[in-house]
Amino acid sequence: METFIQWSVIALWVFVIVQFVVIYLLTKLVADFINKLQAKEKEPSVDNWIGSRAPVLIDNSPSGTSIDFTEMKSHSTLVLFTAEGCPICQQIIPHLEKVKLRFPQLKLLVVYSGKLTHETQNQDDIQYIDSTISFSMYQIDAMPSAVLIDKKGIILAKEAVPTIHYLLALLEKHVPIEADTSEFIPASLSTNLGENKASKIAPQPYS
Repeated sequence: METFIQWSVIALWVFVIVQFVVIYLLTKLVADFINKLQAKEKEPSVDNWIGSRAPVLIDNSPSGTSIDFTEMKSHSTLVLFTAEGCPICQQIIPHLEKVKLRFPQLKLLVVYSGKLTHETQNQDDIQYIDSTISFSMYQIDAMPSAVLIDKKGIILAKEAVPTIHYLLALLEKHVPIEADTSEFIPASLSTNLGENKASKIAPQPYS
């Protein structure tokens, strides 16, 4: 009889301990779930990005070269995020030199991951950066996307750009035009430069 009571007490304690463990694990799971929901709610929206400090760009080289936009004191910077196999990116990249002619005071950076299919060796005024981590740092969800950063490293605009004239119209809102380069831009691209609507081709989702 005493042995039965002892085993009953042991079984009861085991049951109580198991209950505590289960309650602890459930509490931890619920807390983690709530924390994830709160973190998701705090993710910067496009509006929250505007006026915030631009994250440092870090390339994929072994040295991990970085670009700190707070040090770009002499000019504003356009960062264009592109992706391999993005048809809109392939349409826009060849015309970036024309963007540079139209806005000579603007520094142009093209961020990509992997490789670019467009030939870039003749675009000396444009810097190309292979930086996978920057896509997540800037929360890029569509290709191509443009981020305009002022001389103090503050983000002025962050948008997906479906066409070259959409990009030009975006820049005209924030950057003074210092050169009349309509002659350098094909008629098919120079028409309706002020039109701020997406073309029939929507920006490609980034994953």
